[in-house]
Parts: sequence; C-alpha cells; structure tokens
Amino acid sequence: MTNFKDMIKSINANSLPVVFQQAIWIVRMLRIEYIWIDSLCIIQDSQSDWELESLQMCDYYENSFLTISTATSPNSTIPFLGPRDTRWWPAKLNLTNGSSSEDVYAQRITSEQEEEGMLFTRAWTWQEAAMSSRTIYFTPSELIWECSEHVVPQRYIPDLEASERLGFSKVLSLLRFSLNPDMVHNIDRSVGDGCADISGSENSMGIPPSGFDSANSSYASALSRTDRPNSIGSDANIMNYVWDMWNDLVTSYSRRHLTFVTDKLPALSGVASRVHKITKSRYIAGIWEDNLGIGLCWARASTGYRDLPTLATEYVAPSWSWASIHGAVKSRVERTISTFEPSFTIIEANCIVPGLNPFGRVATGHLFIRGQIAQAMLRCDDPQTSFFYKISGPTDKWDFSPDSVLALNNGNVSRARKDPKPSKFTAKIHSL
Repeated sequence: MTNFKDMIKSINANSLPVVFQQAIWIVRMLRIEYIWIDSLCIIQDSQSDWELESLQMCDYYENSFLTISTATSPNSTIPFLGPRDTRWWPAKLNLTNGSSSEDVYAQRITSEQEEEGMLFTRAWTWQEAAMSSRTIYFTPSELIWECSEHVVPQRYIPDLEASERLGFSKVLSLLRFSLNPDMVHNIDRSVGDGCADISGSENSMGIPPSGFDSANSSYASALSRTDRPNSIGSDANIMNYVWDMWNDLVTSYSRRHLTFVTDKLPALSGVASRVHKITKSRYIAGIWEDNLGIGLCWARASTGYRDLPTLATEYVAPSWSWASIHGAVKSRVERTISTFEPSFTIIEANCIVPGLNPFGRVATGHLFIRGQIAQAMLRCDDPQTSFFYKISGPTDKWDFSPDSVLALNNGNVSRARKDPKPSKFTAKIHSL
C-alpha cells in the first residue's frame, strides 16, 4: 500500500520483473491495450481487495483476449522469451535402405517435469487455465496453443490430452453450456431443504457443447463418458450432470499444490461462482447444499498403502469437507450412472464465511445428521501408514484407509497434527 498512489499515476515498465516486461511486450505486439497481472492489479497487503478480486478472477480470465502462461519461469525474475535450448532442436538423420536413402528429422521427447516445470502443479493456475478462453503456453521446448476446441502443440507430444496436463478450457465450454438459459431455466433444486434422501438417475446426462471433443478429455470422467444418450433428458438429469462435473473438477483441482493451505477454497472460488449460477445452490466449504448427501461421499484418491498426511496447522475447512485434507480426493458416487440413496438424513449444515468472498475461506462449520450407527473397534499399529488401520465390527473385520493420520485423544479418535507424533492405539468407535 505504500506506493499505491504512485502506481495509480504511472508504472515504470523498466522497474518491473523481467517476466512482466516480456508479457507486456507480447501484448504490445498483439496491439492489445490492457494486461492483467495479479500482483500488480490486486492491492498488496489488502485482505479486502484480495477477497473481492479472487472472486472476480474468473471474469478476467474468461473474458480476456488471451492468457499468457509461462512454464519456463519458476518466478517473475526468470525470462520466458529467448533462444531455445539446442537440445530441443530437431536433429537431421539420414536413413539408408539398400540403394535408397532419405533425410528425416527427429526431436527429443520431453518428460512432464521438463515440459511443465511448476506450472501444472499449482492450484491457482488450475483455475486460471480452466476459465481462460484462449491460452498460449511458453514451455522449455515449444509453444502450445489451447482454446475451447483445440490443443495445438508446435511439435508432436504423445498423449497430450490424455496426460491431464492441458485441455482445461474444455471445462469453460462445459460451464458455458450449462449456463445456457434454454437448458437450465426450468431446473428445480431437487434437495433444497437439505435432506439427503436422494437417488441418482439410472439414465445418462446430456450432450456436450458444440466443438467439445469428449474423446480427447480424460481428466473429467463425467465430461467424456461414452454411454450418454443424445438427448438432455429431464431437469433432474441435467443437475446430476452438473454435480458429477463438479466432483470431477474437484478431483482434478485437488491434485494441485498451494503455498498457503488457507487458499484452498479461495483458489477455486471463481469456478464455484460459475457453478452457483447454474445451480443456485448454497455453497458449504466446497460442497453444494443440494448435493450434500453425495458430496459427503468423498475419499482420498490414493489407493496405495503409503504414508498419510497430517492435519494442517491452520484451519481450512470442517472435517467433513474434502478441502480439509492435503492431497487428491475423489467422489465415490456418480449420479449420472448409478442410483444412490444415503441411509442418513441431513438436519443442518452451515459454515461461517468471515470475508467478502462467499465462495472463499471459512472460519468454522458444523453438520447435524440423523442415521443408524454401529459400534466397532478401530486398531492401528502405525498411524502414519494407511496399511495398519483395521476395523472389527460385530460380525466382520476389514481394512480401513483414513484420509489422514488419526490419533487417540482423551478416548476420542481424531485427525492428528504433525506434532507430537501419534502412537499406535485401539479405540471404540461408532460408524454411521
């Protein structure tokens, strides 16, 4: 805030980091008058301005002429324009077959780390890519163009779409498709009273928007299922489709990393605001009220027996929200291809949003549900690893893979923090 007045008057381009200078040069070459750079356009050290702008971020990216994405710059001091490393140049080879020969050109195939750097691991860039209409990626080996209909690299990249690295603007296509007033004007909120007595439809859901090639999008399964009919079907089916789409977006987003864990909900708030326009549903810490029964049926995406994360030192979300844990999550239910009826009823769910962004950070939350419970014993010989959690019920035993490290505190089992290191335990639990 100290130089706010000076920067409103003018900004000396030469004083900016080199990445900003190069982005401005590109914009000038394209004869575009304006550029949005987060760290310049959001008032630094102003929590209120950050909250308001984080909510509107999707508007900026969705309506921009072009998004410049730099995979070659780990920070703003490393330029992304310049001579390309010679190892990425095509090599001329001569192939001889008997008396004939011909020249061919070969190029080195990059690894994901070489191609992407940190760009495709950051949570904030996920939303930017998801909502941008057109993006040009500057990678170490080439330029890549992306829009809602095509992903076009300069050279061959095997399984470009299947790698889940690009194709994000198809998300924007689907959101725009769902926002079509001819499609959603009669949608009724199926569980607006918060009750979780929901049954998904056996029938499939709708058709994709014009130009959307579902065969080339693998990272949102709801967007590429091949068993969908060529008709929209009922309004309930449309909503099932939207809920499944949201779950798939959350799965993709949850793989990304954040510098500040408290940004987990704000970094998704722009996309959430778009889904709210479709559903008009209340947003509760990353889950929609009208899909709350199924929204609670999430799990850690990892299936291997590996070390579990501990609870963040700062509060992010209530324990029943997927946003409360580190790492990727997945939904256990797809409403468009299965019938599911929760055996519990939601009485009340609420979260306190302390700031100006209704889809941003939450301060606290609670959930009241009614259902049948069963008593069991939870045994854990090594809380750090998912392999060692076992549950013994009245008639059976089974493995249990929690979403984070658990610890026994005053007779109650709860998520563990990093310190002190939890020890093995056996405890009585009640399973819903």
